[in-house]
Amino acid sequence: MRICCRLSRTIRRFTGPLTGELSLFWKKKKNESTLFVHESYDRRSAFRFTPPEKNPVSLRFQEKSLSVTDISAAGLSIDIPDVETGTRISGDIILPNRHLPVTLEIIRIDPPHHCSCAFVDLAPEDAEAIHHYIWITQRRERNEQ
Repeated sequence: MRICCRLSRTIRRFTGPLTGELSLFWKKKKNESTLFVHESYDRRSAFRFTPPEKNPVSLRFQEKSLSVTDISAAGLSIDIPDVETGTRISGDIILPNRHLPVTLEIIRIDPPHHCSCAFVDLAPEDAEAIHHYIWITQRRERNEQ
C-alpha cells in the first residue's frame, strides 16, 4: 500500500512586514515601507578645512583674488562685500596645483560680509581634487609636527 499526499498550499517563509508577503499565519502584511521619515537640515555635508597660510586657497572672482577662509567638497566660506543670500557667483578656485572653475551660491552671510557658499553642480573630479588637496595638506602638516 502506498500513500501519496500533496500539500495543496505552501507556506512562504516569513520575511517581515516590509515585504508585503504572506506570513506563517496566512495574513497579508501591510506595506509599511515608510515607517520613519527623518528630515534634517544639515548645513555641513562635508568636512570643512581651514587652509594654512603657507598653502592657501583663493577664489578668483571679478578680476580679484580673494582668500578662502575654509573649504570642503560641498562649499567654502569667503569674505565678499555687497552680495545677498541666494546670489550665484562664478569664478575659479585656485588650489596650489590646480585651478577649478566653479559656480557658488551664497547660503548665509554673517556680519560684516563673511559668506558661506555652496558649490552648484560641481563636477565629481573637481570635488575629488578638493578632497585630495585637503588630504595632502593635512598629511604635510601632521608630518611637520
